[in-house]
Amino acid sequence: MSSAGPLTALRARLDRIAPPGRVNFWCHALEGSFWSLGDSLVSAAEVLPVLAVSGLGASGTALGVLNALAGIALLAPLIVAHRVEAAARKKRLVVVLGLGGRLPYLAIAGALALFGASRPAVALIVIGVCILARSLLMSVSVPPWTDLVAETIPHQRTGRLFGYRMSLSALMGLVAGPICAAIVAGLGFPRNYVMLYEVSFAALLISLVIFALVDEMPADAAPAPAHPARHYLRELLTALRRDATYRNFLIYRALSQVRLATMPFYAMAAMIYHGMDAALVVGSFIVARRLATIVGTLVGPRLAERIGHRHVMQAGAALAILAALTAAFAPAGAWALFVGAVFVGSLGSSAEMVTRWALSLRIYPRGRRVGYTTLSMAALSPAAIIAAPAAGWVMDVWGHAALFCLAAIVMAASLLPLHWCRPSERELSARAEGGSVEG
Repeated sequence: MSSAGPLTALRARLDRIAPPGRVNFWCHALEGSFWSLGDSLVSAAEVLPVLAVSGLGASGTALGVLNALAGIALLAPLIVAHRVEAAARKKRLVVVLGLGGRLPYLAIAGALALFGASRPAVALIVIGVCILARSLLMSVSVPPWTDLVAETIPHQRTGRLFGYRMSLSALMGLVAGPICAAIVAGLGFPRNYVMLYEVSFAALLISLVIFALVDEMPADAAPAPAHPARHYLRELLTALRRDATYRNFLIYRALSQVRLATMPFYAMAAMIYHGMDAALVVGSFIVARRLATIVGTLVGPRLAERIGHRHVMQAGAALAILAALTAAFAPAGAWALFVGAVFVGSLGSSAEMVTRWALSLRIYPRGRRVGYTTLSMAALSPAAIIAAPAAGWVMDVWGHAALFCLAAIVMAASLLPLHWCRPSERELSARAEGGSVEG
């Protein structure tokens, strides 16, 4: 896919209607909304657990392994980070990787159609391979995408961009919830999930076309000079040792991985412990989480402008802890309370996520954003790989109450490095200008 031809003409027409910066802003926001619609239709937190457990007979540990595959992919950007950082034009790279990252959804649809009913173990293996392939491609695209956002959107508006992006995404998710429930309940297995993956691919393709309308990096933003891989990685590791702000931020993020690792097991607990059927789980969880996201992403950035990003992130983590404890001790059959816990947890997570993205763009220095993002993903990989299967094992052996209580404890521990993550305004200014952040 290329931005030449019709897309170039459309972009020129949009630039005549509104300033280029505003067009970029809304292209990023709308791209995210269609991305979320496609992602919600086959989400790893709601649809995949229901498909794996109720449709293909997977255990909690197997579900954890499926989710851990995405963690393995976080190591991939390290291999090419030095080349990506030096690339003069990053948009084409993101578009190509994005297209490749969307194609596995068609492969999953084909695998379910062929093997879903007759050979569920084969279908699970194919799904795992597709998740890994998709995650590898999308992980490599995240650092250049992050740098492109930082270079095409003023840093004063990044918090609002991520807020609008996630709010619009949540609105799309509200549409996806009833659609998912209707398809899961109205069609027989595996045709229902085949259709979900097909519709998801179409929505994700629309998001890629919208992204292709974004302007390239400004001409005065020269790319970093290319260095050999060893030299580049050595520089990043030196920055990790000397940059206390970045190091505390990274420790906080690593501990926060437990929140992501436990998300699919809310759906599993709802079916096993609270007796909810597949369609009700998919529909109610998607709607609850997207409603919470609308509130969290609209309130979070504005609140961060008044009290600071770090304090909003702390409040979001506290809500997630409360939700985990509520889910752990909700009585059997009290599915409405359980869905309420899902809502509260998503409210905290969405407010935390949107402010965390905005803060990260200020913490990562200009000219090293790709490297810092890549190093962050690699550092988070062990936690992501270990946390998901471990969560599945705890779910199988000790039950959901123990899993959610342990998650609450780890999330509480993450508040300490976040408390220490206090970059000064002088330091933030130096990072935004590409200056030194070493002590």
